[in-house]
Amino acid sequence: MAELLHESGRWFQAHRFTLTMIANALVELGGGVDVALNPDTPRVVIFNLGPPRAYDGTPATAFTLESLCLDNSRHASNAGADPLWSPEMVALRETAALTLQSAGVDSVLAGMIPIIAYFPDAQWGTSPLTSFLLCRPQFAAGEVVDERMRGTLRNVMRMCTGGINAGVVLNMPEDPHKVVPDMGKVVLEGRSWTWTPHDRAVLVGPPGPDGVPGRRLAYEFLRYFDPELSPDPVDCFVTYHRLWPYHLMRDAAMQVLEVYPDLDRHNRRR
Repeated sequence: MAELLHESGRWFQAHRFTLTMIANALVELGGGVDVALNPDTPRVVIFNLGPPRAYDGTPATAFTLESLCLDNSRHASNAGADPLWSPEMVALRETAALTLQSAGVDSVLAGMIPIIAYFPDAQWGTSPLTSFLLCRPQFAAGEVVDERMRGTLRNVMRMCTGGINAGVVLNMPEDPHKVVPDMGKVVLEGRSWTWTPHDRAVLVGPPGPDGVPGRRLAYEFLRYFDPELSPDPVDCFVTYHRLWPYHLMRDAAMQVLEVYPDLDRHNRRR
């Protein structure tokens, strides 16, 4: 069990950026941050993990993301989430909520939402990251979450899931105006796993008999895209980036963690 906890923690760290994207979209589809963080009916994000499809020895391919859901804390506690409601963790999230609320309703960060990794075959749940900092979407004046936007967010979740299960590790682009995350992998440098970008040849695979580069990995990344939900894969990321600008989210989180470094220590617990 200890080894499973360790390996799932490394998997979470490898895909942390992608899982955060999924969590933000999932919470919005589930009613928004105010519903998810309601102290009377607190929610938790459950990631159901499965065995790897093509394990290559790196943390990024140790598991697959089989399904996910936003659930209430009472049901989630039956999946092994009791430690998330320990007095220490409840107090930590309350501190975070008060800190973020004091910044006003326009604060980018809304609070912390508990995270569970659940292993259905093992009938056992754990929480290697404990919680995610939850970001408030940056809606334009009068903008609402209509069916078109819901479809777009579902497609973002589908594509992110496809990337995770193909071993693709998404990373925040250096260019703050770039809307599609950078794709890469994790490699061992010394004793640490470090993200490194894929070059174009690795991403699309070797050329076929006709000289056209392969599309295996590209297909794995886009296989979950549903054109009936939204018209174009890139448009999905355009919408996501408009609602949750990558660099704005990161900078806001860093400002909070500078004041409350314990939030990061617990947020990275494995």
